Amino acid sequence: MMKNLKKLFPILAVVPFIIGTAGFRIAGLNWADSCYNSVSLYVIQLNEDCSNIYIEIARWSAAIVATAAVLSILKQAGLYLLNLFLSILPGSAALYGNEEIVRQICDKEKKAFFGGSSPVNSRHHIILYDNDAENLSFYRDNKEKMKGGSVWLAVRDLDLSFLKADNINLHFFNPNALTARLLWDDPDLNKIIKSNRNAKIVLLGFESLGEQILMQGFLHNVFYEDQSYEYHVFDDKVTDPFEKDRFISMNEDKIIFHDRDISGDDNFDPDIIICTKDMDFNLMEELWLRYPNALIYFYSESDLKLHDFMVDDRVRFFGEADRVYTLSNIITDKLYENGIVLNYNYDHNESPMPDYKSLKADPAAYKNARESWTGLNEFTKGSNIASADYLKIVGILSTEEPYKDMDPEERDWCFARLEHILWCRYHFINHWTYGRPEDGKNKDSIKRIHTCLTDFSNLTEENQRKDLDVILSGRRWGMTN
Repeated sequence: MMKNLKKLFPILAVVPFIIGTAGFRIAGLNWADSCYNSVSLYVIQLNEDCSNIYIEIARWSAAIVATAAVLSILKQAGLYLLNLFLSILPGSAALYGNEEIVRQICDKEKKAFFGGSSPVNSRHHIILYDNDAENLSFYRDNKEKMKGGSVWLAVRDLDLSFLKADNINLHFFNPNALTARLLWDDPDLNKIIKSNRNAKIVLLGFESLGEQILMQGFLHNVFYEDQSYEYHVFDDKVTDPFEKDRFISMNEDKIIFHDRDISGDDNFDPDIIICTKDMDFNLMEELWLRYPNALIYFYSESDLKLHDFMVDDRVRFFGEADRVYTLSNIITDKLYENGIVLNYNYDHNESPMPDYKSLKADPAAYKNARESWTGLNEFTKGSNIASADYLKIVGILSTEEPYKDMDPEERDWCFARLEHILWCRYHFINHWTYGRPEDGKNKDSIKRIHTCLTDFSNLTEENQRKDLDVILSGRRWGMTN
């Protein structure tokens, strides 16, 4: 409603002038005097001693328009001064893009402010338009204006591994990947998946968000050697074999694509349903009634607080903008900090850091870690993040059944085999396949082939030891605590 009024304001502002001119003409003034007196109404000044219903309407409506304009100017001036103050604070960020989402974030983040349609002075710039083309175009057109700060550019559909930053201050991030990683960290979700090694997980929708949820879940949910999870993807638009064929599980897990919606599957009994489509209350009611044993997640960027009105807690919501688009998630690498630590420890095996806090406490080490991380391509960054995240999962699994009572050496080898599954899945997802390079090396990054993309039992003893070393190093570095 307010958006429409803002768009109509220039037109509505002319109405008093038109009505006033007509009123003064009726009162007997010529065209020039009528127009002049109508303009005078906006400064609350009636020059002629004449009146009729049209002049009265114009006089009061002009005063309202003038007052609204003054208040708007004062508001903009206040925002300008506030933004100017925020821009000099450490960790402040100017946000550009979808105004509704940006303002929702700014309401929660004290150091975030709406940058408008043109870059302003700020230590950080976050570009959040509705699609990748708009974001890339905004950066290209305003790169020089933002060169004094770090730029964080949202990319939802493009594969990050195909992108290269043109300078050290440009960083890419995928909001859908952030949303997916936060979703799979849900304790209730993990509890269900761990308690049932044959769990059935339904995903409704396979656009960019749905794809990220499947990818992140595929990497996250590697808990047991005898697990047999089923991922059912319902979307009639998934027809490209190129997208389907990269989800190779390396165990008994299955991914089944259905080129239709879920309606009509009364005999299907899923444990978890994740809906990535626009909020649909009819669908919500249908799923809640049809699948009484399922935990149901609906995507919603706005925190509607609907869970407060639900009869039970089986229906959950995820993806709230003020939870996903936080400054700590974007400009401080909160969700990726384990990957940064892991990459640093690979380079400094003799003096490793157990966590991000310890790394930041050492200025020289932190500077070295950040420079090394920035120099990595997006594929290698993602590999480090996936491996570091899995070491944290290993630390949790080590305290749970059946692992906590295992012989330590047997347990480590079990985790090594699971880590190899994760490593293979990450490569397959990123379009790698098994192959032997012509130069006799283990891999060819251009052709995306690797000799180790095979079952753990087919690896040489040396390569099996490499997977074990990942687990042992994680513990030695303190990353599995």
